[in-house]
Formats: sequence, C-alpha cells, structure tokens
Amino acid sequence: SGIMPRALAAKERFAQAYFWPAFRLHKEWVAKREAGDEAIELPHTLMTLMASKVDPRWADEELALRETLIMLIGVVNSSTQALTFAFDELETWLLAHPEDRRRVLELPFILSVVQETLRLHPNNPASFKRALEDVVLSDGTAIKKGTLVALRGGLAGRDPSVFGPKADEFDPYRSVPENVQRYA
Repeated sequence: SGIMPRALAAKERFAQAYFWPAFRLHKEWVAKREAGDEAIELPHTLMTLMASKVDPRWADEELALRETLIMLIGVVNSSTQALTFAFDELETWLLAHPEDRRRVLELPFILSVVQETLRLHPNNPASFKRALEDVVLSDGTAIKKGTLVALRGGLAGRDPSVFGPKADEFDPYRSVPENVQRYA
C-alpha cells in the first residue's frame, strides 16, 4: 500500500539530486558544441544522447528521465553489472600482475576471473528459502521447519574461514575447498 508513494518519492529524490543537474549540464555542453565550440568534447554517454535528442522523443524530458530509470534498473543485479565488476577487477589485477595479461585469452583464467568476481559482487545479494525441516547450523543456530531464511551470498562469499584471510580481496588464483562453490 505504501510502496508507490515511496517509489515516487525515491524517483523525485534521484531526479533532483542526480538526473536534472546532469541533464542540464549535458544540454549546455551540447548547445555549446552545436554553436561551434570545438573545445567541448562531448562524452559518449546515454545522457549526451538524450541531451542531443538523438531520439526526437527525448524532447520530452520526463521521458528521458523515465528511460534513464529503466536503464538503471535493468543494469542493477544483472549480467551487465557482473561484467562491469569483472572488467574492473581484472584491470586492477592486471595492473598489479602484468605477467597475467597474456592469460586474458585463456578460458580457464577468464572463468576464474568471472567466478571470483561473482564471489565478491554477487548479482543477487540474498536468496530466500523456507526451511523444510528443523535444522541446527554449525554455529548452533536453530532454524525451525517453515522458517523463512535469507541466504546472503555476499557475506558467505567473503567468509575468511572458507576463502582465507584475504577473502575480501580479488584473486583469480584463489583455491577453495573441494566441497565449496567459488561463488554464491
């Protein structure tokens, strides 16, 4: 019942704090560039395309805002987000380990990069499950049959008792116990 008002309020906060200031700035850049200012180099971004009205429908600035929100929602917790993290982690790794640059075309190395990325940056931060029977976890926590529990892959993927003392660090060569998945 209270979801829509909260969602609309969040949309307005996003629009006022981020979208409209960025959109106005890009419109200024586009206008200067169109007026012949060669010093203005337009960034290759969705915002630039919208401010340039590449799609004539973006003359409706509210439509540009809605499409930006749809794009953002489509990227969060998706394979696009995972790829972004993977490229970032890989590039950071290669800066510190330039000898591995030759391995970027090796499928096993890239698979390890992706798995390590998913361990640190899971697409789904939590999965909800209902206990099918009473169970006691290894730490002594009792869960009764029918209880809804959240399995938090992001926390599990950083457990130093499983992934070692540097569990918070990216390492495509990380070894894990045989009965453990490399990512949640």
